[in-house]
Amino acid sequence: NAKFAGYEMARRLASERPERTVAECPRMDLASKASTQFDLESDWCAYWTRELGLGFAYHRKLWELTYVLQALYDNDCLQAGKRGVVFGCGRESLPSYCAARGINILATDLPASNTDAQGWIDTDQHADSLEELHHPHLCTLDQLRANVERRAVDMNAIPSDLEGYDFCWSICALEHLGSIEQGLAFVEESLKTLKPGGVAVHTTEFAFLNIAR
Repeated sequence: NAKFAGYEMARRLASERPERTVAECPRMDLASKASTQFDLESDWCAYWTRELGLGFAYHRKLWELTYVLQALYDNDCLQAGKRGVVFGCGRESLPSYCAARGINILATDLPASNTDAQGWIDTDQHADSLEELHHPHLCTLDQLRANVERRAVDMNAIPSDLEGYDFCWSICALEHLGSIEQGLAFVEESLKTLKPGGVAVHTTEFAFLNIAR
């Protein structure tokens, strides 16, 4: 089908693309936008791809990881001593990346007892312990333990004691909350975790067509 044909084309194009090295990350002041091929071929995406130790791919997930880091970088959040919270973290690599830089992260995910968590558990995308968040090519386990905490949090019911953070983010999580309305409500509620002037970065799948079924 069209989706798998797109994957095959993306793999071919990526294999033909020469490896790029960008020594210094540019400031971009990214706005809310859809992911594009232009972004994936940009200097900022190349920089963060290398920082995360990833291979290049024309894939939405790579765009999301690099977009979040670029947005945080643009707003001076990736500095030692800053505090951030990630929602629906799963086994993302960004907490390990931040830990190596002395940034304090609270990594949250659904409680394992929640029935909605089972699908993520079955596909090894749910982290039930701090050690499952460890990406050893990005930080040591001691760095992770010193700078990252883990807490079970339902994104539909963010605890009121989560507050005073410099930034928060979520990657491809809010569309799983049950409805568009619940996803939008989460974005608004996530702002309550931030101190004045804090930064929220959220990515989600985008519906280009609204087809009634």
